[in-house]
Amino acid sequence: MPWKIDSVYKQKNAPKLPVRLWFGKFSAWKSLMGGRTTEQYYSKRVGAFLDAFPKRKSLEQFTSTDVADFRLLQRKRGYSESVINREICAIRSFWQWLIDQKGLPLRNIAAKVYAPTWHFPKLSGPAPYRTLNEAEKLLAELPSLKAKRAVIGIMQGSRCASTVGKLREEIYAAAARAGLQNFRLVQFKLVTRSPLARDIIKAYCDQLLNALPVEPQPSSNTLTTVKAPTSDEWTTVSDYSNNLPTSGGVTEKQLGAEG
Repeated sequence: MPWKIDSVYKQKNAPKLPVRLWFGKFSAWKSLMGGRTTEQYYSKRVGAFLDAFPKRKSLEQFTSTDVADFRLLQRKRGYSESVINREICAIRSFWQWLIDQKGLPLRNIAAKVYAPTWHFPKLSGPAPYRTLNEAEKLLAELPSLKAKRAVIGIMQGSRCASTVGKLREEIYAAAARAGLQNFRLVQFKLVTRSPLARDIIKAYCDQLLNALPVEPQPSSNTLTTVKAPTSDEWTTVSDYSNNLPTSGGVTEKQLGAEG
């Protein structure tokens, strides 16, 4: 019968590892383990990669060349390197989950596609050690309180990766105005192992943070404060008979008498 032949043909030509099937299982697993926000994060980035190759119906059809082509495609679309790197990391995580959690006979197509480093000016020589005077110059050139707090936090040992985007560009521009040659943000990071030195540096940084002006809080005129009356201002039981509510200029007592 024709329908039997057609069904057998479709079974033979069906993808061995359907992409959308396993992608759905991966999204469900992310939602279970990390919540809705985590699931949306990975679904958006892995989904963008799968949508770029609509003719790929099975997992074994994807190669590392597709990941490299996807990087070039996203660059042409105007995406920044940080966004593309996060997408590739999500792709790497998806394929590694297929291998480790599900035991599929695959290789991670994004394992060898490494994210490039930050595109900052190359150092012309060894990175110099920074002094307290240079740190004060940098803080003096920073225009925003957020940038100053970020630099002081790095001096106390915070991660440099927390300052990205426009905030990092602002810090590097301030370093150029301060005359700091071969500047790198990591040069100000706390790296000493001496407990005494760390305590001294952190105490000094705390003094710098306390000296900064308080950031203005956004004012809101939508809510007004209503002063509630005190207990003495409430109408007592004895006063109730003398302050009956009125209806059309006639009190309830008068209405009762007329009735």
